[in-house]
Amino acid sequence: MTSKRGPRSLVLLHLSDMHFRKDEVQSAQDLDLDIRERLLDDFARCELPGGTLVDGILVTGDLAFGSKNIEYVHARQWLRRLCEKVGCPESQVWVVPGNHDIDRDVLTKNFSVRDMHSMIRNDPEPAQALTDRLREEVGAQTLLSTFVEYNKFAEQYGCATTPGSVFWESSDDDDDLTLNDGSHLRLRGVNSAIISDKSGDMGPPKGRPTEVVGIRQVQLRDELEGICYLTLCHHPPDWLLDADAVQDHLISRARIQLFGHKHRQRARVTDNSLILGAGALHPDRREEGWHPRYNILRLEVRGESYERKLHVEVYQRGWKPADTHFGKEVDGDGKYPKTFELMLGSWSPPATKAGSAPVPAHQPLEHQENQAKESMISTRDLVFRLFALSYPDRMQIIVDLKLLDEADIGVPESELVKRAIRRARERNQLPQLDGSIKAATPKE
Repeated sequence: MTSKRGPRSLVLLHLSDMHFRKDEVQSAQDLDLDIRERLLDDFARCELPGGTLVDGILVTGDLAFGSKNIEYVHARQWLRRLCEKVGCPESQVWVVPGNHDIDRDVLTKNFSVRDMHSMIRNDPEPAQALTDRLREEVGAQTLLSTFVEYNKFAEQYGCATTPGSVFWESSDDDDDLTLNDGSHLRLRGVNSAIISDKSGDMGPPKGRPTEVVGIRQVQLRDELEGICYLTLCHHPPDWLLDADAVQDHLISRARIQLFGHKHRQRARVTDNSLILGAGALHPDRREEGWHPRYNILRLEVRGESYERKLHVEVYQRGWKPADTHFGKEVDGDGKYPKTFELMLGSWSPPATKAGSAPVPAHQPLEHQENQAKESMISTRDLVFRLFALSYPDRMQIIVDLKLLDEADIGVPESELVKRAIRRARERNQLPQLDGSIKAATPKE
């Protein structure tokens, strides 16, 4: 499976605020092109211990600047090259939307969206007002109508935001990232841009908070043994109208919180929760203190059973104008990388029972082979490869394998594909689905 790479440290890249601009990516005067090229080569310069494979690329919003299709085309192409450079499967890219990932043309043309934003933002209980609108079919469709182009980009990574779920989660052992002791790092993507609009441009530090997340997005299942959470969210808490409740949930339930938006690189621990800001890969060159940045994280579990700790190393990287490449970012304490120890709940790997019963002799060989194949297939990888196909080919495979249900009528395609793969797993059809996707995939 693409998410399982054996007992070693996890290595993650944390990028944010990439701001691919339509008028720049189509121009020969794209000044940020060189910065992106240098980042492709920077990982090899970091000298991380334990090898150079990257297990996941985490992007905390603002991939585009105006949420236009061409911007996401270039973002995908660049992310593909980055994956090739750092040895990360493309299916292990995870994204959340930022305020630049909403289509403001929709806001300009649609009074009902703007009115709903204003109504929620000015309600005495904005989080409840957001929840009430998302519970209504029409309200949810109206609020999420600004994410059409973003969703076309994000659905291949399994990160679309839909009326059925405005957040995403890696959700099961197959999609979680595996830590060195066999426990799991579970990812949750939080959408903080649901009511983003022009009003949000005047938020902190000079204005008041403008965004709302809602409690449902941050209700992490922290009671699960052997699982710790990492969350991705674009807006940091000081931009949220429901900041207190959101912070209470994230600090108590997430061991690592990743944010973007503020274009500042920060790392601190609050009550056993590590809070990280990536900085911006492409900050506006006209802003004060222009400084492209990104983070590399290295994670491993230390200790056993009741004394487990998550050891995190944060390699902060920043643009060095004099050297025209990325390099170490070192604060006044002179420490690089920054290291943090976070307490984890007690857990031990399940013991392998001695003398386990062999596979019954009467069990068909074909069934045994299918079980072995299924254990090697990542559902997340299936989602990625299905969305790489054309819509007719994608749907033909799902229909041929009889993975549709009457309950799927009217369901957004990103959700429909996930349901189809879930059914394939329940029916032991993952090998057939995998084979059908391979057969339909054009040969390079």
